[in-house]
Amino acid sequence: MTLTPSTLVSHWTVPQPTEHTSVMYPRSYSRTALIRKLKATKWGANQPVLKVSVLALCYSVAEYCAPVWERSARTNKVDIQLRIAMRIISGALKATPIQWLPTMTSIAPSHLRRKAATSIMHQRIDSMNENIPLKKTVAHAPATTRLK
Repeated sequence: MTLTPSTLVSHWTVPQPTEHTSVMYPRSYSRTALIRKLKATKWGANQPVLKVSVLALCYSVAEYCAPVWERSARTNKVDIQLRIAMRIISGALKATPIQWLPTMTSIAPSHLRRKAATSIMHQRIDSMNENIPLKKTVAHAPATTRLK
């Protein structure tokens, strides 16, 4: 089989946001389990190491393609795992209010991080040449509040 642009496009499918969040949940769950094991050890249990590990392992998975699925109704699946990771970092109990976790760990809330990633993507698209089809597509996209 020879690779031409038409064959590449015919074999390439774009995952829907619901599929993406359902795939990310097990990945973020397994990475949160790694953070939990790191917390249980004596050689890597201090807060700065845990914070860097959570940002590298959990948040990188959770923010992958965030501009595409940030308005999905199923972002809560991923946010649950991020909250668990923040509880591990801070040592907070489950009774700790959710709104205090970002303050205790000094990590921005996930919905703000997703909005920041989206605004960065829009700035990059705005700085592109006018002839690029992506810029025209984004300019004429409907303004919706969330995906169904």
